[in-house]
Amino acid sequence: MALYSAELAGVSLEGARIADIGCGVGGALCSCILAGAEECLGVDRRAVVLQICRCLARGVGGEVTVALADAARLPCPEGHFDLILSDEAISHIRGVDDFLVEASRALAPGGALVISDANNSACPWTRARTKRLWELFERGQAGATDVGHTIQKSYQQMRAEMIAEFLPELSEEVVRELARRTTGLWGDQILRAVDEYQRTGDMPAGEYRYGTCPISPEGDYVENLISAFWLARRTRELGLRPRVYSHYGLTRNAAVRTANRLLRGIPRLTLWAAPAFRVVARKPSA
Repeated sequence: MALYSAELAGVSLEGARIADIGCGVGGALCSCILAGAEECLGVDRRAVVLQICRCLARGVGGEVTVALADAARLPCPEGHFDLILSDEAISHIRGVDDFLVEASRALAPGGALVISDANNSACPWTRARTKRLWELFERGQAGATDVGHTIQKSYQQMRAEMIAEFLPELSEEVVRELARRTTGLWGDQILRAVDEYQRTGDMPAGEYRYGTCPISPEGDYVENLISAFWLARRTRELGLRPRVYSHYGLTRNAAVRTANRLLRGIPRLTLWAAPAFRVVARKPSA
């Protein structure tokens, strides 16, 4: 995926400085190392995957800096990176606009931000699938499966356990109701809402509504719907030069490869039928 993104952006990886936002275990960064990248930064919010990322990078003979960091606060000077990748990560970021501002700051002149995601809000099938996924994660039964996902605990159940630990004297019924009414809150926000209930007797008002993207108690979106055209408009406002591409998947299937090549460049006609998109936003050269 990293090689494809670099090719689409017209950025040579030889001697390049690369940042991967939501890098996971580092597959993309390892590809960049093997392609000759000079410097690689992997950013993720999960410490365990960053440890794996570091080990895998050493296994292919490269040094990768990993950062347990917010995507809106990259540990680098202004104008540092030749390529910033966000592959299936932007739909999990709470502060998308903050990330775009930070990416525009961190890009070197002539560098490119490449955003790839399958949560294409322009596609009606994707919208329907994603809304079912939201319902599953917010209040599905333990072990329930839908649209290719199985949950161990719903977000409501996670919040209920968090509330019961915070105030063990509350009845199970009250805990369940508080968990049901704290949709959209995470971390200390949940505990503050419970504390407010304790003081006033007023239940929080955050009941889940179908079609609303929930947030985990840790503060992450499961899969948010993203508009490629909004990303293009916002990056243009930040001084970048974006292009939107329809994307039909990376595969050996000749028909899909042909669709990617022929149709990706006319997104206003084809994005509604595409399962994914690419946005390439280049920073003008100095």
